[in-house]
Amino acid sequence: MTVKSADRVIRILDLLKDFPEGLTPKEIATSLSLPRSSTFHLHQTMEARQILTVGEQKIYKLGSKLIQIGASVQETTDISA
Repeated sequence: MTVKSADRVIRILDLLKDFPEGLTPKEIATSLSLPRSSTFHLHQTMEARQILTVGEQKIYKLGSKLIQIGASVQETTDISA
């Protein structure tokens, strides 16, 4: 069983990792076959939590909070295996 909104957030992050220049909300919704209205609220929440950043022309990119999360994972995970 998956939680729909959590699944959508993960899919958005996974998509944006491949687009360092960012994507518009419409491009994200279209690429993931998601309703634009649903993704709008996810984008706002993720931006408020610094998971995403938004620039001019509403281009969304991965945010700085992910660096902190990644650093924490790196400290606690043996990646040499």
